[in-house]
Amino acid sequence: MPPLLATIAAAAVLSTASFLAVILRVSPLTSPEYAVPAFFISMMLTATTCGTLLSYSLHWVIRRAPVSLHTPLRHGILLALMLGALLLFHLWALLTWWIAVMIAGTFVLIGVALEQ
Repeated sequence: MPPLLATIAAAAVLSTASFLAVILRVSPLTSPEYAVPAFFISMMLTATTCGTLLSYSLHWVIRRAPVSLHTPLRHGILLALMLGALLLFHLWALLTWWIAVMIAGTFVLIGVALEQ
């Protein structure tokens, strides 16, 4: 296992633990000025690291050879940004199914454009 991959795996464990701590221990009703940013930051870190590991493992399974972490990291960041945008629209009570499809399609097209 490359050292950078091990670092990302450790970051995934720590970010998932922080996300679970925010979900289970922080109340948005008593302190929304702290709870909402903590939720979004921990969600973005968790989605980035877990998305990177998932993308790396899918690339490795498909190609059967070690791949650079540049593309999986970009996929993880785009996944986290997409989830953040979807959750912001949901928080503002603007999310409908066609807006979710448009947001997802936008990030898919950005990912395809960056692959070229």
